Amino acid sequence: MDLYSTVAELHQALAPHVAPARGGVPAIADPGRFRTEMIDSLVWTAVFAPPETRVAARRVIRKTAASLGILPASILPLYEARGRGDRPGEVAGLRPSRARFRTRRA
Repeated sequence: MDLYSTVAELHQALAPHVAPARGGVPAIADPGRFRTEMIDSLVWTAVFAPPETRVAARRVIRKTAASLGILPASILPLYEARGRGDRPGEVAGLRPSRARFRTRRA
């Protein structure tokens, strides 16, 4: 596992694994090899590298994950729509206080 200190080092390490992005989605030459040889180093860099390199590593993780069919599981768009007023009603989520209230009333 490597920690890349600069964005240039990061891109140099990615070169054998990732083809330039077409339409914003990079092509992974060998997904299995990418997972075994690169992902740990990318995560390590995304956490412990200098700020500019951390940002680049996080961007690479998001884009390569998308090209492998791994999508983020987030309901952030739902919260954003609710904030804009596009979705009436409650935001989906666990509401233990209401569950207790309804249980006690029953």
